[in-house]
Amino acid sequence: MNDSKSFDVVFNCSINVIGGGVQNAVNFIRHTIKNNGYGLSWFYILSAQVYEQLKNELSAGEYQLFEITPAKSPAARSALVNLVKKINPAVVYTSAGPTYVKFSVPHIMGCSNPYVLGASDYAYKLYGNKLMQFKRRALSFYQRQKIKLADEWIAQTEASSISLKKIVGRDKRIHIVHNAISEDFLNYFKNIDCNNLINDKNQKEISVLVPTAYYKHKDIEKIPLMISRLSQRYTKKFTVVFTIKEKEIYDEILNSAKKLGVDAYVKNIGGYHHNKALELYLAHDIILQPSVLEVFSTSYIEAMATLKPLVVPQFDFSTSICGDYAWFYDCHDMDSYVESMYRAFMDYDSLSRYERAEPILRKYGSQQERTLRIVNIIKAFMC
Repeated sequence: MNDSKSFDVVFNCSINVIGGGVQNAVNFIRHTIKNNGYGLSWFYILSAQVYEQLKNELSAGEYQLFEITPAKSPAARSALVNLVKKINPAVVYTSAGPTYVKFSVPHIMGCSNPYVLGASDYAYKLYGNKLMQFKRRALSFYQRQKIKLADEWIAQTEASSISLKKIVGRDKRIHIVHNAISEDFLNYFKNIDCNNLINDKNQKEISVLVPTAYYKHKDIEKIPLMISRLSQRYTKKFTVVFTIKEKEIYDEILNSAKKLGVDAYVKNIGGYHHNKALELYLAHDIILQPSVLEVFSTSYIEAMATLKPLVVPQFDFSTSICGDYAWFYDCHDMDSYVESMYRAFMDYDSLSRYERAEPILRKYGSQQERTLRIVNIIKAFMC
């Protein structure tokens, strides 16, 4: 840290270690750097996962790396509090909480944790036996108490704002800033010439991408059974491609597929950096996002931007984001799951997908627009 320099804002993403939380933090920092801080001076407190993507873009003395997340370590929490106290900014903005600590300065906290905001019984059942479910519910209760340790909050959707008010208090100030799509996906979509889109039946082997890090609520353990049923209905060859970085998790999926005789249908390419995401989506034919618990999933709108058929379970959060773009299924009904996958396989109408995607993508906008909205909230908070 540069002791001779004062900072207006501490941007804290020390607890963002996986998935969309990491990428939102990376995008936010990149845009503040690109735009000279929007008139503010920033100090960045980073998780190792965020740092890995930004290490060549950061200036010395303007960031601190937390190798161990404060979510897991009391010592890291103490270090976080002491660091903010030493910097003494006008405000701390936490990308996605809870932070598990109370800062000595005003604090704006993003909240996109679906367990904090409310999970279904089905999502909890995916944790296994009653003891494991109890532990997850207890953690959710604990996180709800810790999410209160801020002065204002930022939610990603109107529904999230309503849920959050029930936790922190109806008189508390909660801002709504929708999630957004990255510039590379948005630029790709903007450059599509819809006049040249054709309805071309796919004659090659179909590849289905499951672009998700592993969480219990992603419900990926059910995919081998879906493949088994689908292979009986769809006679052409297809492959389901996972992006799971934990070898032991994928081995469990592969073993399930072997027992069903469909191991030739599955493949794992491991985790990926978001700068490879557009290339990855374009290399596949269908996007499957089986998660049964989300606040917002960027894979929904990334599928739309690349005009890929999208298959998701039917919940309020998924229908509110995907509108009439996705093929929905009932997560309790395997026949429904297989039917939606089959419909996606037979969906050749790229022009129709373009027309359905355009208003949705226009609603959510770019990461740069999202960053500016948050910066303006921070500036107003400082006044």
